[in-house]
Amino acid sequence: MTSARVLTLSDRHTTTKWAGLLGPKDLIALRVTDFEVIDHGPSIPVTNRCRR
Repeated sequence: MTSARVLTLSDRHTTTKWAGLLGPKDLIALRVTDFEVIDHGPSIPVTNRCRR
């Protein structure tokens, strides 16, 4: 099995642009089972007291 790491960043300073890369239904075939859950460490309690 291969895994892909996708990092989305702004394309403002690149010659390759995101616009036009995907059509509105290009990802419609994806299912929940197409993804894996990784071990991301212990869960953080939900407090609903978010700050910016």
